[in-house]
Amino acid sequence: MPGIRWASRLFRLLLILTACGCGDGSGSDNQQLNPGLVGKFLVMDGSAVSLMDAATGQYTGVPNTGHDYFIDKYPQATDFDVVSLPYHGDRFLVVARGETALVSGQTFQGQSLFDLQLPFQLEGVSLSQDGRYLSLIRILDDDFFSRQLEILTTDGVPLGHTVVGAGRIHLHPMHWLSDYRLVYSAETSFHITSPLSAELEYSIDLNDYAQLADPEMTISAWAISPDETRLVFALEHEEFTWSPQQLQIYIMDLDGSNLNLLASAALGAEGPVAFNPEWSPDGKWLFAEVGNNLIYRAAKMTHLYLIPINESGRPFHLSDEDQERSPEVRPLWRYDYHDVEADISSRGMLFDYLYWLPEN
Repeated sequence: MPGIRWASRLFRLLLILTACGCGDGSGSDNQQLNPGLVGKFLVMDGSAVSLMDAATGQYTGVPNTGHDYFIDKYPQATDFDVVSLPYHGDRFLVVARGETALVSGQTFQGQSLFDLQLPFQLEGVSLSQDGRYLSLIRILDDDFFSRQLEILTTDGVPLGHTVVGAGRIHLHPMHWLSDYRLVYSAETSFHITSPLSAELEYSIDLNDYAQLADPEMTISAWAISPDETRLVFALEHEEFTWSPQQLQIYIMDLDGSNLNLLASAALGAEGPVAFNPEWSPDGKWLFAEVGNNLIYRAAKMTHLYLIPINESGRPFHLSDEDQERSPEVRPLWRYDYHDVEADISSRGMLFDYLYWLPEN
């Protein structure tokens, strides 16, 4: 009933405001939906970009973004992607696609950093921590399964070698380490390159771990810790499977040692998935958007959780039922829309993605 739903929302809001001392909901600086959190989230709703304060759950728009702006800037393009950079708190990438591709760097203040025109189709672009180099997956000969990994400067100068036939590289964003090594994933393996090179330095094959070996499982999402010593990842069955299964999120050192289960969830028969895990800038929390497969995600059935980085080795349990979820796991509260009068929610939203950014 509408009256009951309205009363329930009001009661939940009062509980949150009382618990965190948020005042009257007027958007003041001391309003804390998520007390103790630091940094900001990059929020992408289609091609529009905003920044959400982690503590307050409030948004500020990023200038020079959105479909209309990108159409005016790149009139030959038909498709646009905004790419987050987990180690950059002040910039992001825009990929414009048409007959060719264009990669643009931009600050959150709207300043353009570079525009690189590429005479081919690409996927999976990322920017080095010093902003000087790009890594990308290039599609060869119009064949989706024929790809190669390339490294080049933001001026378009190719560097090092390429890995030809890398068609199994995941489209998950690649991660540049501070020493110019590159981390990317492919099926059940992580690959770490030599500095400023696409040549492999070493790989981590999850099939080598007895507790992980499962021919039907692949890596669904992962993230590198801010100090670059640890790796968090989630495993899943085929993307559109309909059999009941368990979502598991693991943590291990970047050299492949000290593997431990961090959290798990049983989310029913629709195929649980962890989207976009991100570390907090202080390394104390892991943000994960947890829910079902893409059909359910489009129905806004995901939930936003904050998982503490557990040093004891005891795994946490994830659930959208409060009584079943480990008490240490917190929902991430935020305003549903760019309006402090809007509802407060811990659920994901259609076409809405969050990435936790470091503090400058």
